[in-house]
Amino acid sequence: MEQTQEKSLIPFDFEDQLVRVQEIDGDIWFVGKDVCKALEYKNSSKALNDHVDEDDKGVTVRYTPGGKQELTIINESGLYSLILRSRKEEAKKFKRWVTAEVLPTIRKKGHYIPNSQTVEYTKQLEQRILDLEKNLAKMLEKDTGEFMDDHDIWMTLEEVVSNTVDKIAELSDMTLMTSEYLLRTLLRKLGINSLDDLRIYHMPLLERTLDEMEEYCRHRAEIMDKILETATEFMTASEIAEKVGTSTSFVRTICNFLDRKGYIETSKTVDESNRKRKIRKYKKMSNCDDFPF
Repeated sequence: MEQTQEKSLIPFDFEDQLVRVQEIDGDIWFVGKDVCKALEYKNSSKALNDHVDEDDKGVTVRYTPGGKQELTIINESGLYSLILRSRKEEAKKFKRWVTAEVLPTIRKKGHYIPNSQTVEYTKQLEQRILDLEKNLAKMLEKDTGEFMDDHDIWMTLEEVVSNTVDKIAELSDMTLMTSEYLLRTLLRKLGINSLDDLRIYHMPLLERTLDEMEEYCRHRAEIMDKILETATEFMTASEIAEKVGTSTSFVRTICNFLDRKGYIETSKTVDESNRKRKIRKYKKMSNCDDFPF
């Protein structure tokens, strides 16, 4: 994925959705996140990873009071890939609008000429962005790249990333889930590709998400412990769930996970009421005394 230096992004409006365009060496590129929102993809990072080839992606750099910001951009081929894979009715409108109006205008004039309504919308949007950046600059206290947490402690983004990695490792130890899986879950909830993409405006969501993940992991660890205490002989998921006090589906998920980790063994028996159906049962492994919690 190639990176380009900062260059003016051309903003235009598709049904009140900002879509930014950049012309690079005669080629037209679109900000990937904007296109995904216009096409109503719920997770822009996943959509770009799943549907757009690496050769059709690039990175453009912008500088704000909060620091350098990298935006994923896609070329026309990547744009059409997202359009073709979108099931929304808006995809047809978007394609028609881009191909019939925006692209021809940019190629003829070298830039997009918006109508008066778009001009007003863009002005309002730019003012909102300017106000936001001013507020961020004040929060950053002379652009030090620091922010204050709930305990009035100033931290740099590097320290935030380090603390986040430590928290992920702690949750991994707590649940036996891999750090890689937990990190992917966190990044997906934040809507970013890596911890390097963290910005100050992610902090409230980051803290809230980590708290939610920790609460879930503690609950999961508690259920895992109860399952291992209960399943001293082969039992079905529903039998375990009744004793543990949770749902059968959750018990089945945990038991299958513990089976892969080597803490539980499974067996399949024939259902007497339906000979074609087999019932899976679970039992704690006899050498499971070294369970971590």
